[in-house]
Amino acid sequence: MMKAHHSHSYPLLSALLFFFFVTWSSSGSLLSIWLHQEVGLKAGDTGIIYAVLSVSALFAQVCYGFIQDKLGLRKNLLWYITVLLILSGPAYLLFGYLLKINVLLGSIFGGIYIGLTFNGGIGVLESYTERVARQSQFEFGRARMWGSLGWAVATFFAGLLFNINPKLNFAVASCSGLVFFVLLARLRVSSAPQAMQEAISGGKVTLEDALRLLTLPRFWALVFFVVGTCIYGVYDQQFPVYFSSQFATLQEGNAMYGYLNSFQVFLEAAGMFCAPWLVNRIGAKNGLDFRRDGHGITYGGLRAGGRAAADFHHQTAPCGGAAGTAGRHL
Repeated sequence: MMKAHHSHSYPLLSALLFFFFVTWSSSGSLLSIWLHQEVGLKAGDTGIIYAVLSVSALFAQVCYGFIQDKLGLRKNLLWYITVLLILSGPAYLLFGYLLKINVLLGSIFGGIYIGLTFNGGIGVLESYTERVARQSQFEFGRARMWGSLGWAVATFFAGLLFNINPKLNFAVASCSGLVFFVLLARLRVSSAPQAMQEAISGGKVTLEDALRLLTLPRFWALVFFVVGTCIYGVYDQQFPVYFSSQFATLQEGNAMYGYLNSFQVFLEAAGMFCAPWLVNRIGAKNGLDFRRDGHGITYGGLRAGGRAAADFHHQTAPCGGAAGTAGRHL
């Protein structure tokens, strides 16, 4: 029975992760570019949106985690997130409309929606996958890898679709949400008491258990570590706009950023595939140190690489200036 569960749940959960990230990437990978070029926001206004997003995601993750612990392997919370994924296209269009009326109102709506749907919702899907992985005996990292591949595939085309019509990316996001709905309907995971106990393997978490974490020094050490490594989110807010502005035309920069982000996440997928082997060899703490150092190298290299790529394009562009460059398609 365990092998049967493995053969059924692993591909479906991998596909769910793939299409969750396709939806997220299609709607969000060029978010700062969309806000800057289409909506016309300034960098400071974009910061407000990301601040609201982060706060809503923080509260969502706490609430989602507590609810999912109560639900075990039942899919109630995943169905709720599925509805939000399907509505992602219309939600982003409403988001842009509200921003043009009032920046603060649009920021609150967009930040809450994105935080609840994607930044908070991914924790629910990953947690659910990890529990099923323990029950069905497959490596979580092997399934999570497909999420990175989904982001990379969607981002590869996001820049091109954005140049045609930004709304096409939102349409792709909603269509991907519909595929997510079909896959979730097909997923069958045993919710029998014994199976749920195996998946949770530590008993149910109570509110008292959650509050007791606040008294543990190691918990706060981990919190500060995560906060430190997540400062790169500030970089993520503005880098796409900066990168696209380095090219002769914004259209060329948008497409090139899509290719760059896609390549970056393909490498992330390869890392996800190797992560279980690496962590088992070097240990969890050394794995976190490796992740921290990798962030510094990655983002320093991307900034230098972005400038180098733009300089290369300027040097190799044919005569005719920006008008000639605008006529070329990558």
